[in-house]
Amino acid sequence: MSIESLRSPLRPLGSARRGAVAALVASIVVHAPSALAQQRPTTTVEDDIELPARPSGAPSDAAQPSATSALAQPASAVSSSTASEDLLRALQQRIDRLEARLVQAEQRTQPPVARPPQAPTAAPPARPAAGDYTPIGASSLVHTTAARPDAYSVLEPVGLVLSGFVQAQYETSQLSQDQLLQGMALNRDRFVLRRSRLRVDGSWQWFAMALELDANTVRGPVAGVRRAEASFLWRNAANNAVPWLAITAGVTEPAFGAELGEGVRRRWFMERTTGSLAFFGGEADVGLRAWGGIGVFRYALGVFNGVPLDDRGAQTGLRGVDPSRHLDVSGRIGVDTSARARSWSVAAGVSFLSGSGFHAGDEGTKPGIEWRDNNQNAMIDAGELVAIAGRAPTPSFTFARWALNADLALRVRTRAGTTRVFAEATMATNLDRGLLAPDPIATGYELRQLHAVAGFTQDVTQYGIVGFRWDVYNPNSDLFEERRGAIEPKNQAIHTLSPLVGLSWPSHLRLVFQYDFVLDALARDARGVPTDLANNQATLRVQGDF
Repeated sequence: MSIESLRSPLRPLGSARRGAVAALVASIVVHAPSALAQQRPTTTVEDDIELPARPSGAPSDAAQPSATSALAQPASAVSSSTASEDLLRALQQRIDRLEARLVQAEQRTQPPVARPPQAPTAAPPARPAAGDYTPIGASSLVHTTAARPDAYSVLEPVGLVLSGFVQAQYETSQLSQDQLLQGMALNRDRFVLRRSRLRVDGSWQWFAMALELDANTVRGPVAGVRRAEASFLWRNAANNAVPWLAITAGVTEPAFGAELGEGVRRRWFMERTTGSLAFFGGEADVGLRAWGGIGVFRYALGVFNGVPLDDRGAQTGLRGVDPSRHLDVSGRIGVDTSARARSWSVAAGVSFLSGSGFHAGDEGTKPGIEWRDNNQNAMIDAGELVAIAGRAPTPSFTFARWALNADLALRVRTRAGTTRVFAEATMATNLDRGLLAPDPIATGYELRQLHAVAGFTQDVTQYGIVGFRWDVYNPNSDLFEERRGAIEPKNQAIHTLSPLVGLSWPSHLRLVFQYDFVLDALARDARGVPTDLANNQATLRVQGDF
């Protein structure tokens, strides 16, 4: 092995250090034979080289031949040459270790190389508890910012998820009677299976779907589809962010307001408010909707049939079929900060709806004769036969309806628990489809509706909740009536005060009690003046989730 071969590993070092190490190597190689005659050096921490061990049976140090005699004897020269090679290998190992230490020392003295900042790798989304889900594209609303957010949604690709829930309750009302009214039972003190739903959600990179079936006994045993939708997604790369754009088609919720998209599963109050039920008999309709978000901003725009599907069953008329070719258009824009890691969040938005109602025409009738037994003698007497003229058919017409809505929700998390405060207001014309349906074609005038709701819920640890909700709905803000010969405004506003208290085993079981104080002017006193109708009601509900 030459000195040049030993020197080559030293080239990366500094010139001064490289020269010192090279001189050391040259000296060692020249004096290697004489080094064999010396005593084996003691190994230290800095110089941890083990020299080749002396062969067994070798003579002692005193009997070792000199370097000159060793060169004169061929056998000894061969042994010395072998020992020199072993020594050189050991020295090479030592040089390698010295080089490594020098490189480490130089790296410690040099300033660190600046590297461009790298975005932290987002942790995979935690899989939520089974049974929590958000209807695909649900609006940011009152309880979306709750402590236990709904999870199985299009916000993350989780594949197929099966979930469901059951709501069984006992309800009682001051209107309950053991009577019938035009074939309908007036008894309202009963056990009811309000909802029992089975749902399948699927979410992948570019697509999502949902299918939800329901069975209940509100108006007799009934079952049907409550949600069936398919979505195309343009996802946001951020973890669990709202998609940039989603297009959903099928049975889905209209893009209007906050209460409508709240979701029956996570809602603490028993039902939607009086005004919301009057505007939308059910939460779902058949149509197409585009929705998404950019940062904290949210948007949704949809086109629907305009005939919400009531999950209580026993629908009259055309049973959910839209007789008008004119579609309803609705939309909402707003903000939602619940996706940010904060102890508080705000969700707010404004909505609109524009559509058309339907006035059904009458079929024509032929002329006829009617017998009126005036004297009750079961015989046709003079003057008891009356001619009835025929009636020409009348065509069907459509009429315009519209609505504007504003909603606001605030969530604050403190040591006492999560507090949610919400408010919403709606102004509409001819939109009532459940309580006092307007028909300006028949009456000659339009009806203007006003609706407002405000309330709060407060968590009491993770196992309890208390809340209060106030809502008012006026189905006809321009109504007048004649009393004692005078024209006076008639107030048809319905105020409802709803306190509630509940217990919860998170994601599995709820027990909630709600009492509704209903204040209205739907009854008459002995003078014929409108007065409050005794129609308060109470509900005790048990809800199980999986």
